[in-house]
Amino acid sequence: MTHDVSRRRFLVRATLLSSTVAAGAGGLLQPATAGAAEPAARKLAYSDNFQRPDSTVVGDGWVKLRGSWSLVSQTLQPTGNTAQMQIAQTAFELGRDFTVEGTVSVNAPGGVHNGIAFNIHDLGNGNQSAYALTLSYGSPSIWALFNIVNSSQRFLPAFKVIDIEAGKPYTLRATVSRYGSFHVTILDGSTVLVSEPVDLDPFDTQLAGGFFGLYSQAGNADGTFQVHSINAQSSTLPSTPPPPRAAVPLVCTPVQGPPYQLPGTQWSVVNSSLVDQTQSQVAIGQALLTNGTTQYVAYYAADKEMTVAQRSTDSDTWVRQPLQNYVGTDGHNAVGCALDRDGQLHVAGNMHNVPLIYFRTSTAGDVTSLTRITSMVDPETEQSETYPVFLRNADGALIYNYRSGVSGSGATYYNIYDESTKTWSRLLDQPLFDGQGAGNSYPSSPTLGPDGYFHMVWVWRATGDAATNHDLCYARSKDMVHWETVDGDPLSLPIVQSTKGVVIDPIPMYNGLLNGVPAIGFDADKRVLISYYKLDKKLNTQVYIARPTHKNSWQVIQASSWTGRYFAEGIGTIPPQPSISAVSALPDGNLQMAYSYTPSADTSYSGTWIIDPKTLHPFTEAPTPSSAPAELTTVRSTFPNMVVELRGDIGSAGSPTQKYLLRYEGLQPPVSKPPYPDPSPLEVYLVESS
Repeated sequence: MTHDVSRRRFLVRATLLSSTVAAGAGGLLQPATAGAAEPAARKLAYSDNFQRPDSTVVGDGWVKLRGSWSLVSQTLQPTGNTAQMQIAQTAFELGRDFTVEGTVSVNAPGGVHNGIAFNIHDLGNGNQSAYALTLSYGSPSIWALFNIVNSSQRFLPAFKVIDIEAGKPYTLRATVSRYGSFHVTILDGSTVLVSEPVDLDPFDTQLAGGFFGLYSQAGNADGTFQVHSINAQSSTLPSTPPPPRAAVPLVCTPVQGPPYQLPGTQWSVVNSSLVDQTQSQVAIGQALLTNGTTQYVAYYAADKEMTVAQRSTDSDTWVRQPLQNYVGTDGHNAVGCALDRDGQLHVAGNMHNVPLIYFRTSTAGDVTSLTRITSMVDPETEQSETYPVFLRNADGALIYNYRSGVSGSGATYYNIYDESTKTWSRLLDQPLFDGQGAGNSYPSSPTLGPDGYFHMVWVWRATGDAATNHDLCYARSKDMVHWETVDGDPLSLPIVQSTKGVVIDPIPMYNGLLNGVPAIGFDADKRVLISYYKLDKKLNTQVYIARPTHKNSWQVIQASSWTGRYFAEGIGTIPPQPSISAVSALPDGNLQMAYSYTPSADTSYSGTWIIDPKTLHPFTEAPTPSSAPAELTTVRSTFPNMVVELRGDIGSAGSPTQKYLLRYEGLQPPVSKPPYPDPSPLEVYLVESS
């Protein structure tokens, strides 16, 4: 989308319209004298009171954009029984500062929004982006300022209850004096009902320039939205966004407080086993699964072929089964595995917007019987899979979930496996999440909490650009089938961007919210806590902790006092980002949360906050206890930008004091051009606590 508005283009368009609008639609478009503070600008004006015969042709100066509109009884109305978004757009282009207003009547109960639209941009693909100041008549009635992105609407932090009457004319006015600053006014005749400023963060998806017109959700019958008049004034100066602020390195300032000794565990190596050599051109997810005395590793061999190895834990001999499928240098293409209740091994991986890649054994405990299966349930929704994950429900049944579609336009499906028929079916009759062509969700895996619920958080993303993540959300379920809000209100599926009651924090796009970061934790009273980070008002990256209060609302606490920012943008694998853990309870009743960030080879931050359970503010910090011996966490390769990958065991070593770890090394993404490092040893370590 182009935000810059060419002044020359603006003036040419205004000149062409000055005669057509006045002659054909009864409107007025005329220049005015520039003010002293703005010597280079002129003012243009437009108005239309629809004083002309009924017609399906709106008139000159109007552009057919979205939906059907007609002149009825000297008003403009959306027509047709549809609940789809409709936009009537004028051909009047907006400059840097402007006022647009419309006198409208609404009479559509049930939360239907209608009003004026501005900064309208037609994206050329059937979708539009714009702002809309609207009224909704119902119980209660509200006014709202919408941000519409790719024809998908969401609230900005401006919506309140308003007392209005059905069918009565009200004037909606939006005034912009500088980029990113609105003033909204709603009048009942000359009586001011609303007069509020709305300032947006510079990193919000603000729109510059564009056109103005009308917005409608249409309702279920004609005549529910009537426009009596509309007008605008605008400067000819182009409306351009401010330049991006200079990058500021993120400094994870530690919390100063009294000394605190965290309970820790010292780990030592019991033994190790070399599985194979693995590709190291990119650090990528690979899997270790221990089941009794049998151990499986799903990985990419030195030649990048997807492979599964198997051994008995009392042996160093690995049986390797290549799967004739090869990975590139995309860090998204992790490989995973799981066992069903009959002991058959399931393997899926190497998928980033590609058809299903899935294998299953036909003989339990024998990787050489792995066979590729080209479809699980529905080939049509298995042609563009990403993020395959194996899970288990409360009954131990094997669940498989994945995204169908691409970043910015996808749906999330859940399948369940039936051992008796050796077939998959849908766990849900529809996707759990559906971006409806205007985005996609990035959900966490369902986390079984101490309260018996599966908890899930997610963010929405509007496009493939990581900077367009927005709106941190939450839902819970007892069985992964019936989902509800944090207050127990049932949710209709699929969950979409307009689903009510699920938003934890309505974070706008371009505000530093990153998918994969939000973590689900619990306090000593089994209450759920969500940790995440975003930009604060000064555009510094900060960590926040949210906990539910009442009526599907959340208390959001800024926990950090960092300076600088980590701002992820672009398509594909992003640079190394700060890592934060879930919040968990300590034996003394306090809470803990670990963080780490290594922006370069010579700069690293890490620690564990000790958090007051009442205020959720950290009051001191301690070194994070090691979860593995130092000899495993130290990079051994001399090739630049290599990192250690330590993967935990999906299964169990069968001892409370021992665990298996999978170790290998790879290039830290994003991956550059050759030369590439030599393959890395892929090793399984048994470690023991003391």
